[in-house]
Amino acid sequence: MFSKILACLPFVFFASISFSVEQLNEFKNGESADANMVNENFQYLDRSIQQIKSPSDKYSYISQTILPDGKVKTLLYMYEEGSYTGMSYGTFDTTYRSWGNETLMNALGEFQGEWYYVFPPVNLDPTQAPTASELPANCPDGTAEGKPLQFLLRTDYGLAYRNMKGALLFSLDDTSVSGIFNCSGTYEGQDFNFIEYYILTGKGTGVYSCIESIMLYGGLGGGMSSAFNKIYLNSLNMNTGFFDRSTNGLPGTYYLEIVAPEGCIPAK
Repeated sequence: MFSKILACLPFVFFASISFSVEQLNEFKNGESADANMVNENFQYLDRSIQQIKSPSDKYSYISQTILPDGKVKTLLYMYEEGSYTGMSYGTFDTTYRSWGNETLMNALGEFQGEWYYVFPPVNLDPTQAPTASELPANCPDGTAEGKPLQFLLRTDYGLAYRNMKGALLFSLDDTSVSGIFNCSGTYEGQDFNFIEYYILTGKGTGVYSCIESIMLYGGLGGGMSSAFNKIYLNSLNMNTGFFDRSTNGLPGTYYLEIVAPEGCIPAK
């Protein structure tokens, strides 16, 4: 009787988390359950549950390379899962303000986030262009290199992401790289135009304090402007929605690019 209970237990857990049966040892009625095989089932399920609890294990980096100075450059999708609520008022002819909060998961972990966007900027020259000749992204135009981003404007724009281990803060304060750009082109025969393409620079605290440089970049609305499924309440200028992971990799996808000493961002 006890062997039958052991044989059934893994499949009860399996049904609740929907993992593939092929990765579990199977047992038949009337057969004795080998202890090692039962333990393997429990170990597999334990790993699976841990992956559910830990987004940093569930999701992988796009790339992680060692630079000539020994530091490590890590590229990952900003969003793997996410949802948000935002509000706004005003127009760009007068003063436009937008703010909101979100929850997201990526290969670094799970974060709560807030943003605040003001135009015209209070403390920045709205026409001051970045001085850097190389930016982290180009607009696809049918060539391997793509065409350069065209500087558009500056705003007061800040984003904060936090969890119980640390926090990341991004802004447009770094005039050598950050800014809002125009990006238009063609991708697989489909034309696109990002009214705003963002490049923000950031810094970290807590477990992320070892990061030496970090950039967040992507186009308004994410991959092909369609990464977020949104609904609107026009009477209050309010909207809410969730992230569509299938758009990752398309033009406008939001990325994080991190440079840090070896061991700061654990290898996968």
